[in-house]
Amino acid sequence: MALCGLAFPVLRPLLWLEVGWLGVLAQQAWTGLRRPLPTDYAERDEPQRLYLWCERLTARPRLLRPLLFEGLLLSHLIRRPELGKGQRFGTRQDATTGGMLGMLLFVSGVEGWLSHLLLSRWNDAAAWTWTGLNIAGCVWLLAYGRALAVRPVTLTERWLYLRSGLHWTLSVPRGDVLEAGLLPSQDEAFFNLAIDNPPNVGLTFRRPLTLLGLSGAERTVTVVKLHLDEPRAFLKALESD
Repeated sequence: MALCGLAFPVLRPLLWLEVGWLGVLAQQAWTGLRRPLPTDYAERDEPQRLYLWCERLTARPRLLRPLLFEGLLLSHLIRRPELGKGQRFGTRQDATTGGMLGMLLFVSGVEGWLSHLLLSRWNDAAAWTWTGLNIAGCVWLLAYGRALAVRPVTLTERWLYLRSGLHWTLSVPRGDVLEAGLLPSQDEAFFNLAIDNPPNVGLTFRRPLTLLGLSGAERTVTVVKLHLDEPRAFLKALESD
C-alpha cells in the first residue's frame, strides 16, 4: 500500500484492486472477531490470550506469532505484566542471569563501538546499520531479562501458571496436575522449564499440554521440572483446596 501511494499517478487506474484486497482483509477480520473465544479465555496466561485473540484475524496464525511475541516481550520494558491474583512463587533466587546479561551488554557495547569505528572508514550507512542492529539486540536482552525477573510462578484457586519469563509459559487448571513433588534427581524424562537454576520440583499432568516458548514456539509435554525458591511451600499450596 505504501508503494501504491508513492506511485499513485501511475497506478491510479488500478487502485480498485487495492480496494478489493482491503475489502477481503476486512471481511476476514470481521469473521474472525465474531468467532467466540474459549470460555476460560480470561483465566489463561497473557501470551496465550494475546495469541488466541489476534489469531482469529488471519488464516495463517503461526506466521503472526513471532511478531506478537516480540511486541509482548519488549512491552516488559515499560510495564508490569498481568499475573493474576493468587500466590506467587519466585524462581530467580541464586540465579546468575543478571550478571550474565550485564556482561553480554557490556561486551556488546564495546564490540559495537569498535565495529562502528572500523565500518565507518568504509561506509557510514553500513556502520550505522550495524550499530542499529547491535542496539536492537541489547534492548531485546534487557526485555528478556526483565521478563524473567517479573513473571513468577503463580497459583490461584483454579489455575496454575508456570513461567520462566517468556522463555516458556504454561497455564493449566489445577485439576490437570496429577502428581507434584520434589525432584530427587535430574530425570531427563521431565521437560526442563528452569532458566539458569537447577530444577527442584517435578509435575505430571493428566493430559498432554502445550507450552508456549520463544517467538510463539510450542512444545507438547506431560511432565515438566522447574526451579522454585520455596519448593515445599509451593507443593503445600498446590495440594491444599
